[in-house]
Amino acid sequence: MSLEETIAAAVREAVRAEVEPVRLELERLRSSSAPPLVSIEEAARTLGVSKRTVERWVRTSRVEVIRVGSVVRVRLPPGVRAA
Repeated sequence: MSLEETIAAAVREAVRAEVEPVRLELERLRSSSAPPLVSIEEAARTLGVSKRTVERWVRTSRVEVIRVGSVVRVRLPPGVRAA
């Protein structure tokens, strides 16, 4: 085995050792029972209220939201399933 191959193998193993705990944590989070994130429209439909009501709840922090740029997703309360 050449020096380059030995170094490449060592680097691959080091990267695997660093990435594996992160991969396992991500897998755990994906399989957790956290309520789903839904659009404002879907939250309104699921909760039986108007879109404006959900928008007001978002503004007043009555519901948990995740914002990515201009996209807003609402986390449904525990025990509530998306419509």
